[in-house]
Amino acid sequence: MNNRQKLTDDALQNSLNNLPLWEQKENKIIKTFQFANYKDINKFLPHLAETIVANNHHPNFNFNGSNKTLEITLWSHDAGGVTASDIEFANTLEAWNSN
Repeated sequence: MNNRQKLTDDALQNSLNNLPLWEQKENKIIKTFQFANYKDINKFLPHLAETIVANNHHPNFNFNGSNKTLEITLWSHDAGGVTASDIEFANTLEAWNSN
């Protein structure tokens, strides 16, 4: 399967089973990362930027400074939904965030 083809519903659900707290909303996957403090946010943001550049894949994200949260939304516009590239991106963030 091409990394840029929209995943089937079954493939998407199987992928989400391995991505804690990621959820499907419409044709996207979304996770809100909660941080204990601004120092932790500052550690995470450079990794997010590096992942964006390395993958040439640009998620939407919304930072809420009051709650110290960062919501990340992934989908592939050209495919009209979630692709293997989106799942790879989410897995990269999860691997970094768990360290």
